[in-house]
Amino acid sequence: QKIVAARFLVDGKPVSAPIALRDCATGCVKGLSAETVIATVRAVSSDAPGTHEFSVEATQADGQKVLATGNFEVVPFTAALGPKVKNIIILLGDGMGASQRTAARIVHGYAQGKALRPL
Repeated sequence: QKIVAARFLVDGKPVSAPIALRDCATGCVKGLSAETVIATVRAVSSDAPGTHEFSVEATQADGQKVLATGNFEVVPFTAALGPKVKNIIILLGDGMGASQRTAARIVHGYAQGKALRPL
């Protein structure tokens, strides 16, 4: 079923920003169904420290709703750690290929070409 609407929520509250839906008929990874849809929201911020729940509720063409949730953490910074953070990009992936595992290892730390700890 094709996604016809999407809604983003943070801690159960709807995100009040425009949501864009783009179909995957062209320009997406090969092998995806032509009914695949990309839902995006931009210019959303949260400065409340702590762990938060991020949810996406998608409505299919037949009226069924699908919900996916995940967590993110906002860590408060003090002036001693540097200037105020202006932009944070959250990437949500649907798989763990070689590129994603390499990126995760880099985030966890690298020394002399080896990961400092397992993923």
